[in-house]
Amino acid sequence: MTIMHIAAILLIIISASIPVKYFVKIHFLMQFRKKAVCTNAEIMYADKHITYREPDCYRLQIQYKMVDKEIFYMAQTMSAKKYKAGDILPLMYLSDRPEQFKTDFGKRLPWILAFSFLFFSIILWFCFLLLAAV
Repeated sequence: MTIMHIAAILLIIISASIPVKYFVKIHFLMQFRKKAVCTNAEIMYADKHITYREPDCYRLQIQYKMVDKEIFYMAQTMSAKKYKAGDILPLMYLSDRPEQFKTDFGKRLPWILAFSFLFFSIILWFCFLLLAAV
């Protein structure tokens, strides 16, 4: 096995991990959504939170009420979108564990998965061309 074969195999494995990651993410989100209850949360406080990875990230203090009970929950979450106090944010939570919630409904995940499959296909094609030339 030459260095080109090893490089091609590594490229294929690394590029295949991207669609696998998003497929797993969609699967877990669908499992969560099956058990979840949708409601709206009110943003109580929002401030800019600077991290080394995402410079425009906002820390939100939210409050939401259980749909079937008069119990309110306070929680913190991060968002890439800018919100201000008083804004409404849709979320879903587990009815048996209302402290577990998600604000990301995964609307963009199918598109990201499709583009990652396209990227994987291009890398796969490139590797086959590269190995055919050797």
